[in-house]
Amino acid sequence: MKYSMEKTFQKIISIFFLIVFLFVIINNTFYSHFEYYCKVTTDLSSKGIFISAVVFIALVILFYFLIKQLDIHFNHKRIFLIVLFFFFIFQIILLKNTFFLTGWDSNIILTDSYLLRDFKIDQLNQYYYSLYPNNILVTYIFATVMKLEKFIGILDYRYAVFGLTIVQSILCTITAYLLFHIIYDLKKSFAIAWFGFGIYVVLIVFSGWTGIAYSDSMGLIFPTLILWIYLNRYRFNKYIVWTLIVLLSYWGYRIKPQIFIVFIAIVIIELIKFILRPEKLKKLKSNFGVISLVIVVSLVSSFTYKHLPERMGYKIDPNLETPIYHFLMMGFNEEANGGYNVYDVKYTLSYYGVKEKKDAILIRLSDRLQQYGPKRVAKIMQKKALSIFNDGTFAWGFEGGFYREVFPTDNKLSLFLRSFVYNGDYEMEVGNHYHIIKTTQQTIWTACLLLMVIKAISLKKNDEDDHSVMYLSLLGLFLFEMLFEARARYLYTYIPVFIMVGSLGLFDLIDFINQSIAKMTSLKQNSFKLKNTGDINRSGKQDYEEYARKI
Repeated sequence: MKYSMEKTFQKIISIFFLIVFLFVIINNTFYSHFEYYCKVTTDLSSKGIFISAVVFIALVILFYFLIKQLDIHFNHKRIFLIVLFFFFIFQIILLKNTFFLTGWDSNIILTDSYLLRDFKIDQLNQYYYSLYPNNILVTYIFATVMKLEKFIGILDYRYAVFGLTIVQSILCTITAYLLFHIIYDLKKSFAIAWFGFGIYVVLIVFSGWTGIAYSDSMGLIFPTLILWIYLNRYRFNKYIVWTLIVLLSYWGYRIKPQIFIVFIAIVIIELIKFILRPEKLKKLKSNFGVISLVIVVSLVSSFTYKHLPERMGYKIDPNLETPIYHFLMMGFNEEANGGYNVYDVKYTLSYYGVKEKKDAILIRLSDRLQQYGPKRVAKIMQKKALSIFNDGTFAWGFEGGFYREVFPTDNKLSLFLRSFVYNGDYEMEVGNHYHIIKTTQQTIWTACLLLMVIKAISLKKNDEDDHSVMYLSLLGLFLFEMLFEARARYLYTYIPVFIMVGSLGLFDLIDFINQSIAKMTSLKQNSFKLKNTGDINRSGKQDYEEYARKI
């Protein structure tokens, strides 16, 4: 009974997952003509993108069966390591030839990181970090890397920033390794793991975000690594497992708040198991040590972070801090379609003190919701969904002062690669091939979303709580992004998780086709047997009659 309730809970999660991402697909396909924040246009219409995504999935399946017919056996793990090495080298070549310095928050953080490297405490941007203390940790990480760079002789600001992008490329490569093995471990299919890796290359590497030193790329590894540890929890000591999960979740949260969602999903699944599985409840006492360890690690991490700004040299004014309610208010701004709005920022900054800001923000938010009414709020949410989920480039090039400093070059390889990476806002002639990348990414991203829906539809009885953790993580991410300021870039750290679920969907689709083929083959064989049996019977009857006449 308890296990059936657990399975019911898993199915409920799958059903919600299906409803949410079916809405996303329908919204992207039929309502992308709406005006919304950071809107991306491609060479194909939204319906054309959808059809292209279906064709892409069909071609992948066809290729799968063609390869299967050849019956070629590879040492996939060894080949993957070789491919991964060249994958990393390609990233470095791409970064070297397309590297530029960007503006917006990234520039502020990098500037302060460089100042911290040289211990120029008096020049730090105290005001910015008082407003947005959430960027303290990523600044500390960048400054630490820059100090190491200085130690080995990298002094110039430009090359110091480029060094950070190399670090991000290393993390990107490790994430690819983890992604490949997670998919393989879940389905024991190298073909599906290779597919997931291919999607990762298109959506991550060619997105360009690895070349932007900021929390998005620096935080990319966290959800994937947390999931890998959780999925392999029975292979390691439970104290090590949960210590690592808590540490990665907490410090990941300090880099990018969205990272914490996967930890919440894990906790929910584990609580459900404790409640619904009697043997788990009996072992509660034996797990007291683990629970105590989690609490201690959390408290120590919190205490360490609390004093980090002071140790770095920042004098944070807590009265200037931007409350989370501010981003909730922007998320319901009709004029900006739930995206960034400078007037909302000015409104929040006009108040001094966290409580004063919170009260003022909640008053404005309440007024907006009352003024808009349910229909207008629903329309805002629909447009926000388009901003967040209808962009395979993840809002590439939409940040303020994006191409702050581009370094001139006559190198043909550099110009060629820039034509695919630069989105044309810098110089149209430089980004004249970007439309190809943009359209391809949009198609592949749509294909991934489609496969996620297929996965939810399949509702496999043998799906374990491991799958539910991924579903719940993405549902939590959906809810978070739909409530707060909308931007596709905020999905970036979870792209590997999207790919995992999409790859599982492809596996289920291929499995369904295999079962259908097997059933058809079985029916044909049975029909053939019946026919042959009938022929034999008729032949025997004729021989007997002829023999009888002869007698």
